[in-house]
Amino acid sequence: MIRKCFVILGLLFSMSIAHAQIDRGTYLFGLSGKYTNDFLGTGTSLSITPRVGYFLANRFALGASVSISHAEVAAIHLKSDAYGIGPFARYYFFKSVKYNLFIQPSFLYSRLKTETIAPGMANSKLSTLANRYAIAMAPVYFINQYIAIEVIAEYQREAQDEPNPDELFEIKLGIQVHL
Repeated sequence: MIRKCFVILGLLFSMSIAHAQIDRGTYLFGLSGKYTNDFLGTGTSLSITPRVGYFLANRFALGASVSISHAEVAAIHLKSDAYGIGPFARYYFFKSVKYNLFIQPSFLYSRLKTETIAPGMANSKLSTLANRYAIAMAPVYFINQYIAIEVIAEYQREAQDEPNPDELFEIKLGIQVHL
């Protein structure tokens, strides 16, 4: 009987410390990223986005993120690198619980550098600026009071120097630290 009581108390204690710090005054440090490789083996890309934020109110954080990405398409001998910076706002729907859900609008000002090296043709280098608007939503699992894992679904609309904006839907994996 005593052993059962200790087990129950231990479970209750572990559940109580598993609540995340999403209250006012808490800092958010995180990283999300994605890796893609097409099935034909002609292209790969890697993108990472570190971010830092501050909870201005319970469940509501504002912050800044940096985006760094690299892509290669072997079939057309294309390489591109992009980097950018911008603000984000994040709102968690539930009070501190082990599972949560957030929505995150963001803006990113970025520079894209593209180089094409085609055999028998002149090399091409291009540098463009872009504004990217995005809205993301993710279920969150808090491993403990400080660390959360996210599977992020994000819709992006990117306007470059061209008249037609690019639209993209991505799934990313993220990890956040709440201090």
